[in-house]
Amino acid sequence: MQNARSRTTPEKTSPATPDGGTIKGSPRVNLPPSPPSNIPDGAGRRVLVVDDEPAIRRFIKAALEDSGYQVVGTGTGAEAVTLFREAATAGRPFHAVLLDLTIAGGMGGRETLAELRAIDPAVRAIASSGYASGDIMDQPRAHGFVGTLAKPYSMDELERAVADACRAP
Repeated sequence: MQNARSRTTPEKTSPATPDGGTIKGSPRVNLPPSPPSNIPDGAGRRVLVVDDEPAIRRFIKAALEDSGYQVVGTGTGAEAVTLFREAATAGRPFHAVLLDLTIAGGMGGRETLAELRAIDPAVRAIASSGYASGDIMDQPRAHGFVGTLAKPYSMDELERAVADACRAP
């Protein structure tokens, strides 16, 4: 995936004669390269992050905010449900939710997603796990997730998964 900030349009010209003129009937068109976009990839998009490890939440928040996302993080599924409901009620819904599948002593990603679906059946959730395989990680759509992220993952993988989730139907 090419980053919008680095994408440019090459200069285009019509056929020219040896003396620099244009061939009769062929208009000359010069398009300068497009300037880099100042609009971050995630501008205006809200993401809810649920992970019981504070260091992971901080990494995700920093990476996504650098790309323009608004990030709200929590360490519990129960708080995630409350935050999700409040955001929906206030007319500021989350565009994507990143759910850790295993939350120590609490509601994991599968259970949290079921609660979120009761609020918004179209919720776009990404499953995150330290286990690269398993029912949900192998077939996320069959379990209501739009994608997966196997830990550890890079900032690029994180940003790609969130961008894809925000675009998912």
